[in-house]
Amino acid sequence: MIKIGLIILAFTFSINGIAQNIVDVYGVDHKEGEYLIKKYSAEISIIEREMQDEFKKTNANIDAVKITQLKKEKLKEEIKKYGSFSYVDINTIYYPANKNYYSTIEIINHDQADRRRFLDNTKPQKYPLKNDLINKMIVFRNMEFKLILTNQLNVEKIPCPVYHCVTAFTHPQLKPWLAIFNTGVINERKLILETLNTDPNPERRAAAAFLIGHFHDPKEIISLLLPHVTDSNSGVRNNVMRVIGATLFKAKINTINVQPFIDLLDSPETTDRNKALYILLGAVDSPLSKKLVIQQAGKKLLALLELKQPNNHDISYEILKKVSGKDFGDTNSSLWKDWHSHQK
Repeated sequence: MIKIGLIILAFTFSINGIAQNIVDVYGVDHKEGEYLIKKYSAEISIIEREMQDEFKKTNANIDAVKITQLKKEKLKEEIKKYGSFSYVDINTIYYPANKNYYSTIEIINHDQADRRRFLDNTKPQKYPLKNDLINKMIVFRNMEFKLILTNQLNVEKIPCPVYHCVTAFTHPQLKPWLAIFNTGVINERKLILETLNTDPNPERRAAAAFLIGHFHDPKEIISLLLPHVTDSNSGVRNNVMRVIGATLFKAKINTINVQPFIDLLDSPETTDRNKALYILLGAVDSPLSKKLVIQQAGKKLLALLELKQPNNHDISYEILKKVSGKDFGDTNSSLWKDWHSHQK
């Protein structure tokens, strides 16, 4: 098991008195993480606010977005140089429920080379636009994302009419798309599967994964998507695991190979870890999966529990309660570590 250090989030930066950007560091020891948070949290918060403000506009200023992206890349290089790190990224997630942003400085040290297997080393490139069902899903997702970002959608506790969706097609702009996709997956099944399996464009593979969430057989959905949990692109992995997780819970299935998801807890991608955690949360209802998670993922869960990033911290806590039958609270790391040290 890879031993990964981390630092508890310790800095909150309020922007315009409205939203907060909360910063974690993952991949370094406590002392070094504290320094990084004190040194870089404010700058990260400003950069992320600039980026999100542009995305919220009806017509984002592409030049302004590029300038902000360059600032972020420069900051990542500065952090990398400071610690002579092997890899540095900054992942930010927006939570509509509390309207806050959570950023994680993701770090891979030189002695953690095995964690680099989750990185996509392919060079970004432009792909020709195809006017088909896959592209319709891409258009739909961009529309949906914009509505979420501008607080026009409530994504909490809305029943999804298929095995996976993000906002349940409730908004008037989104409602017509449900029938388009439900019909499309029947008529364009071959296109969807070929796209997921062979298309070089990761955006199209990711869209194909979401379309599979409209298939009718939950076991088929899971079996078709499982081989793609290890896709080279984190965006594809994210969508694949979203659909698998939603399907598992909706169909009340817990018999699944948990090993790929335990492995993904080592990923330097916040979205890899949170989706893998969500799937493990359902899978540990199986006695065999529960045993494997305690044995192979226990230390990883304890590390993730110390983060403030809700989709890493909260789900780790829920899994620990489930596999232990105990509740030491979500901040009492010492008691959780003591419990784990006594597990055979």
